[in-house]
Amino acid sequence: MSTRGRMIERFQKAHRRFLTLQGTPREIALGFSLGLFVGMSPFMMCHTIMAVSIASLLKWNRIGAAVGVFITNPVTAPFFFIITFRVGGMVTPDASARLDLPATFSVDTLTTLIQEGPEILWILTVGGVVTGIPIAMAGYILAYGLVLLVRRRHRIRESDPPQGRC
Repeated sequence: MSTRGRMIERFQKAHRRFLTLQGTPREIALGFSLGLFVGMSPFMMCHTIMAVSIASLLKWNRIGAAVGVFITNPVTAPFFFIITFRVGGMVTPDASARLDLPATFSVDTLTTLIQEGPEILWILTVGGVVTGIPIAMAGYILAYGLVLLVRRRHRIRESDPPQGRC
């Protein structure tokens, strides 16, 4: 099978899984938005565990939560960390005023990062909460609408009489 054929097959499999997600559109959208919110935190290695655990406790969709955390991945992480650091610095001005991170990387830069680690983590966490709330809200609205749309279209297709292939 060609690479294109495998990609199409994977997309169709993901589409079928999406159509058969258990839960109401509200539960799925809440799980997804929770994942987006958690994904904005600086705790990258724990995102999935955190989101799925919280979704389980709240009885929201765990798969939706696991998918949502991938807003922060190795490609997007630098972008989101810069944004959350800047936003966190605006919200916690006393903390960010003491941080003077150099523009170039060196051994001194690494030493500074290690020394300022807890403060940087605090700024990233505050920035993640502040930026995560509107992102999660937008994600909820989009996911809820998408689940309703896809399920509605799927039901219409199921009720249509089968047609022959051309």
